[in-house]
This record gives sequence, structure tokens and C-alpha cells, in this order.
Amino acid sequence: MHRRLMEALPFFVLLLLLIAPSAALTMEVSGDTCGQAVTVALDRDAFISFTLNNATPVYAYGSGVQFIPVQTGTLTISAVCGAEQIEKAVVIGTSGGGDSPGGDGGDSPQWRTVTVSAGTARITTHDSQKTYSVDCLTVLGVLDASGIPYTVTDKDWGGDGLFVDSINGREGVFPAGWMYEINGVLGGPAEFQSVGDGDEIIWYYSRSMSDTPEDSDQCIYLKVRYAGNGGSEDTEQEDEVTSSLQSGPASGRSASILSLPTGASISTAGSARVFTLDTQMATDAGEDIRYDGNVVVITCGAFELSIHLEDLTNENGIISGVIERVTVEAAPLQREVEGVGSVSSSFLAELKAVPDDASIGVTLSGNLSEDLRNALALCALDRSHSVSAIAYVMQVDTGTLTDGADIGTATVVMTVPPGWVETHGGTDAMVILHQRMDGTVEALDTRFAGYEKSENMRFEADSPGGLSIFALAAFQEESVFEDTPSPVQRAPADETGSHAASPSSDMGSWIFYAVCLLLIAGGAGMVYRYMRRKE
Repeated sequence: MHRRLMEALPFFVLLLLLIAPSAALTMEVSGDTCGQAVTVALDRDAFISFTLNNATPVYAYGSGVQFIPVQTGTLTISAVCGAEQIEKAVVIGTSGGGDSPGGDGGDSPQWRTVTVSAGTARITTHDSQKTYSVDCLTVLGVLDASGIPYTVTDKDWGGDGLFVDSINGREGVFPAGWMYEINGVLGGPAEFQSVGDGDEIIWYYSRSMSDTPEDSDQCIYLKVRYAGNGGSEDTEQEDEVTSSLQSGPASGRSASILSLPTGASISTAGSARVFTLDTQMATDAGEDIRYDGNVVVITCGAFELSIHLEDLTNENGIISGVIERVTVEAAPLQREVEGVGSVSSSFLAELKAVPDDASIGVTLSGNLSEDLRNALALCALDRSHSVSAIAYVMQVDTGTLTDGADIGTATVVMTVPPGWVETHGGTDAMVILHQRMDGTVEALDTRFAGYEKSENMRFEADSPGGLSIFALAAFQEESVFEDTPSPVQRAPADETGSHAASPSSDMGSWIFYAVCLLLIAGGAGMVYRYMRRKE
């Protein structure tokens, strides 16, 4: 009898393991106020993502972390540990009627009327201390006349011009920075964007190229009043918008407007689009145009807009043809990146149509925000790699042009000194990563394309997902997350209750199973002794 009992003992143990409570991933969330910490407590270490209003996710790793939302809306928190996943949504609100998203402080924005007249303003850069003459009837002229503190830089540009790198003391931390809309349309370089009486300008701090004023946590609303025609009296109360300040280094940038030149027009003939250009009119207007076979190349600052034509005709200086293909090419933009050296980047992108007054810009930076750095690291982790280093990032601001609808496949070129490549694993370790407009990241098939005249190594990749943010990174074969800084904070022990650390949770599980085994063994022994006495 006792022999049968001992043979059945393993089955009792197995049964206990099956009926024991499974260690399912659990999550506790506290906090739901804009500007204050939202604390997440898990029963073990896990990968955690925070997504606020479907914007770019912010990633972290641990069992207790804190995230500070900068605007109201829905915060989705996801945690993954092995095959287990848990997700919760928190509605982020304000405390006591604070500022709402967009920095308007209420149901309607607070507009500040700025009176301007014809003339020039003298604007000095904060870094080079050079002084420039800027037309008062431009977006930058209006900002200068508003009395709102701001700074401009002329450093690290692909050409002449000024770049607004801070307003109200808040500087851009790449890929974030200041953007503006004029009458609801994303504008081009502020120094050259003309304004008229009654125009409405919204400067807003953008955390990514796809943000709008509604997504921003800080907006400044300016209404133009032109003194030359008296303007219209506005009786509504208008105030300056202010917000808490952040700081960070400025980045180099080139920007322009893509548009048809003077003397050009587009018509339709059935399903075809026909491009027509009066070359004499374009020449008289000073347009920078050249002709390469059946291609009309229009220079727009640091960019070239190329219109490829079929059935090209040229009669008395009037060029006409069916549009076959449209591309935009960015001239190589160079800058010095600390710890890397002199780098450059460019791109060639397919366009679905000829753009009409569309702004476009390129920024190179070696300074990445924490959420972007972690998004790139998670992409590498999905490929069983880790990011050992990131040389620099190229961000392409496409304004009203969107990937898929307006922009097709793009070929991206990123160059870097040979020393950096050799230090970080050689050419095989180099990968160009692409963060799409929706925040997802993909690793592009990257190829080494030789050496530049500068002796930099040239890496190329095709991006079917269009433009946005690209990073030249070095991969290494390990799936760790250790060296990637977290954009959130590990929660203090006294704020996360009983979540503890992962080793403690695992130790508790082992103690539970050990006690159960001892109880089974003890029970089996008692049964065995009882049966012996009966025999």
C-alpha cells in the first residue's frame, strides 16, 4: 500500500503545481493629473510603454516607474513581460482648472494683437552675435514686435537665414522645437513668410513633426494689425501666453518652400496632368530653373524640385508635357556633431504630385530626446540586437505633405567619419533607422556606398514609408536594454506599495512552492505511518 502511495506522490506534486495560482502580470496605476507623476507598479520587471493621445510612445523598463504627462487626454500604459501583457488607460485631466492642451488656459485661445508697419527690424543672433535686417511684415518681424522673449541662430544652416530656436526661454530638444501656423496653414521659414493685416499666427512647441497646435502644451497666439491701413479695432481682451520653461541645445537646419515657379501652370487632359512653363516669364521673374533633357529642375533654396515630362514640346519658349514623375532632392546638409565629427545627410523622395507652396526642412542633430532614443532601442531589441551608439539624426519636416498620400519612397544618404564606424563595429554594424510619422520605428536595409570627397563613409537606405526622422546607428548582437536611458523615473519604494523588485517577487514564488512541497511530503509521511500502523 505504502509503495503505491509513494508512486503517486509525483502526481500530487504535479497537481499542486497546476492548481497553484499563476504568476500573472499585474499592474497598479495611480495619478491622473496633467503635470504630475503617474506612478505604475508591477509585480515584476517588464517593458513599459506610455502613449498619450496616440502620440509617439515613451518607453521604460522596470517594476516601478513614473511618467509625467504634459497635456490632458488619454494615457495608454502597456507592460510586456515574456508572453504576458497587460494594458490600462488613464484619463489625464487638470487640477483646479489649469491650462488646457494648447496652452490657451480656457475654452478659447488668448490672442495678442501685434501692430506692425513697413520697415526693417534689427535682429541679433544669440550665438554669433551678428545683427540682421528682417522685414517687419514677416512672421519673424511680428514675433520681434510682440515683445515676447525669443532667440534666433544662424549657426549650422545649409544656407543663409535665421532659425527661431527658443521662445519664452524654451529651447527645442531634438526632435522637438518651435513651429508656427499662419491662418491655419503650416508656414515656411519665419524670416521670409510675409504677413498681412488680420493674419493669425500660432507659434507652438512641437514634440514631433506631426504635432499640431492642438497637441502642443505651449502655444502663442498672435494677430497681425497693419498700421499702414489702420487695421480693425479689436475689443476682445488679448494676453500673452506663457508656460513653464525647458532648455536644450539648438540644431542645424535648412528649410524652404516647394512651389511652382512664375510662369508655370498645371492642367488636366483626361487622366493626365500637363505641365506648362513660359520660360521667358520665369527668367524675367528671376526663377532658378534648369532643363535636363525632359526634366525641368526648379531650385527652391537647398532643395530641387524635378518634374519629369513625357511628350515634351517647346514652342517659342513655352515648354509643355505630361507629368510622368515628380521628385524632391535635398542638397547635402553638413554639421559638426560632438564626439562624431563632421557629418552630412541628404535625400531624394518621390512625390505624388507637384506641391503647391509646401514647406520642407531638414535638421541634423546629435542630441536626441529620451523618447526617441528608447524607441530606436526597442526597434533594435525586436531584432535581437541593441543600439551600441547613435551617430546623429536627420529630421525631415514635410509640413502639409504626408507620407503615403503625398510622399512615396525616399532614398536617404547619411555620411559619417571612418573613425566612428571603425570604433562601433565596422560597416556591417551600421543601420539607418526610420521613425515614421505615427511613431513606429523600422530598421532599413542599409548599404555602404563608398567614400565621399571629404573621406566620410556614405551609407544609403530606401525608405518605402516616406520621410520623417532617420538615425544612423550601430547595432550589436545582444538583446539587452541596459545602456538605454529611460525617459521616465523609477518610482520610489514608498510610492509603489508592494510592487517590490523582480528578484523579490521571484523569491516569494519559490518560497511558496517550497512550502507546498514540504506540506505534501509531510502529509504523505503521515499517511505512510498511519498505513504502517494499520498493517
